[in-house]
Amino acid sequence: MVIYLKATLRKRSPQRFGLYLSVCIALWLPASAVAQSVYVPLNHWCYEFIERLETQKAIGDVFNGTRPISREEMATYISALIREADAGIKLSRVQRDQLEFLKVEFREELDSVLTNDRLPAKTRIAAYKKLKFIDKIFPDFLYRNNRNFLEWHNGGFNCYLDPLFLREADFATADTIDGTERVYQNSNGLTFWGNLGTHLGFYFNTRDTRESGTRSYPRKYVITREQLGFVNGYGTHIYHDETISYFMLKLPYFNLQLGKDLNVWGPGYHGNLALSDYATSYDQIKFQAKLWRIKFTSLTGFLRAYPEIYEIGERLERSLAAHRIEINLGRSLQIGLHETVIYGGRKLEPAYFNPLMFYRSAEHYLGDHDNVAMGFDIDWIPLKNWKIYGELFLDDITTSKLGTGFYGNKFAYLAGSFTTDFLGIPNLDLRTEYARIRPYVYSHKYPINTYQHFTTSLGHHSGPNSDDLYAEIRYRFSKAMVVTVSGEVQRWGENTDSINYGREMEIYRVKGDPEYIDTLSGIRNRRYIISSSMSYELFRECLLELHFIFARLNRQHEDSEPNEKIGNTCLKLRLAINY
Repeated sequence: MVIYLKATLRKRSPQRFGLYLSVCIALWLPASAVAQSVYVPLNHWCYEFIERLETQKAIGDVFNGTRPISREEMATYISALIREADAGIKLSRVQRDQLEFLKVEFREELDSVLTNDRLPAKTRIAAYKKLKFIDKIFPDFLYRNNRNFLEWHNGGFNCYLDPLFLREADFATADTIDGTERVYQNSNGLTFWGNLGTHLGFYFNTRDTRESGTRSYPRKYVITREQLGFVNGYGTHIYHDETISYFMLKLPYFNLQLGKDLNVWGPGYHGNLALSDYATSYDQIKFQAKLWRIKFTSLTGFLRAYPEIYEIGERLERSLAAHRIEINLGRSLQIGLHETVIYGGRKLEPAYFNPLMFYRSAEHYLGDHDNVAMGFDIDWIPLKNWKIYGELFLDDITTSKLGTGFYGNKFAYLAGSFTTDFLGIPNLDLRTEYARIRPYVYSHKYPINTYQHFTTSLGHHSGPNSDDLYAEIRYRFSKAMVVTVSGEVQRWGENTDSINYGREMEIYRVKGDPEYIDTLSGIRNRRYIISSSMSYELFRECLLELHFIFARLNRQHEDSEPNEKIGNTCLKLRLAINY
């Protein structure tokens, strides 16, 4: 152990030093009443639940523009709602059922609030276990707490484990194929989380996926695909896996995360301009502090380029540095400010590792070679049941040429609204969202600095030179059953063989390309998507889903040929457990 730590120090890399420092703090820090807390997975429905209650002005001071949120912080919002419910605030039947479930889901963090709630949790799992034909054969050690598949407790060590399971089948017809296309996805894995003592938390989630069907699959190892990282092709199918794993050190006022995870910054629902969960997860060191009405986050991420870029036999590094401050100006108004920088070709840069550094100034100091961006977002609830939000992302800007279509004005904006109990109907929500992204946004003159992880954007999924209009209406019949209908219009301008219109992140402007470009210039594409889905929760985190999707692509041609119209219809069946 001593030899390893000395070797680590001699290497002088910031990430190894941070790991060493965290281990030392965890070992030497005395125990206190402050409990550790890992993050709530980004796909958990409690985010939607808290947003609804915030929009209904049942709770306030919610920091939901910086996600994921820790279990401890989520519990503070739930406990505030419990107090409001005890004081007589009106909740729908569905919301009361959801709240009762969350008391079980976050019972460890809510111990100080639910001091009298020590009875076994009343869940569907508990009800199924009591059935006569199950009770006789069901092992006592499974779902002992009526929530997790397995649990262990030993002194200050607590761990909870659940299986991961997904079976998905897609049946699609399109104008360009004969017959029905069939695609099957099978995923398996496991997840566990817990704590060691009062300061150190841990989280682990891994799954592998096999996709097969009638599609044409490459016979090539070490490839990648949109939204995925490492992929292997076998001709008849592809294989990929994903792991999120980290340690979290929790101290008064701040926490430190070391591991592999995702981040979502901004108020967007269908997409985010700064950081989104569209790409696969990445290694990171994240520092987060929360005090009064302010939440500050500083992040160093380690990204992958594809195809691999090598120099003198060594793979060039691509790194992300980002920091964000979120401020609650009252129960109804939150603002956020952030900076991000992508830099590659070298190890971690100390200037960007500094959480309080102004990145734009640091980039100038370092020679003006990196991809720096900044942004601002707002989340406002002017009336009960109605929220409006927006985000501005500035990649590069020349103020003297604003409004001229100058290629160097690389910016994007997003605006949306969210209405709960639409038309006075409880549990009916309406959301609309629009994003518009200028040409060359996210790109850079040095390919190693593009705003990507593998080949997927870290920001909005629409990419440069595009816009996206999305609308969704959702009704929750019960805690278990949700029906959603949505519509979307996607537009983008593609490059031609001879002209670069700033669509591809990997292709930057060179001499001869247009200096002035309007958004959506180039080969115009327009896609209409109408979808509906129904989801039913059989028991905790076991979802049976049915999706119907209709899409039509209208595509212009560079020459005099008529526009092309392609229709596609897809039926998706999905069974997921803890996925």
